[in-house]
Amino acid sequence: MVSESTDLDGNPRIVNNIVDMGAYEAPLSDPATLLDNLTEIVVELNLQQGIENGLDAKIDTALNALEDLNENNDVAAVNSLEAFINAVEAQRGKKISEEDADALIAQAQAIIDLIQE
Repeated sequence: MVSESTDLDGNPRIVNNIVDMGAYEAPLSDPATLLDNLTEIVVELNLQQGIENGLDAKIDTALNALEDLNENNDVAAVNSLEAFINAVEAQRGKKISEEDADALIAQAQAIIDLIQE
């Protein structure tokens, strides 16, 4: 699905505060950098503290799993990001707007896709 916020592959058009344009966007950064950016996005949304803390915890768990030297922990990182997506979906239209939920999920999915390459 293509929108203003995602490219033809469904990846976010804004990465590291750089807007990708055209069919062949710039390559994504490493997953750890994208996880840091996702944390910044969550903070900027100014969500209820409990929701923000829960989302941040899932991102931190994914980041810690990726930074571990054990490559098998990539599965743990993906699982944590899937839990993040589920948490965002649970708040969609309630505490998180549809547009913000779409952006958060697109970013998390792009990181999952990058990890699984």
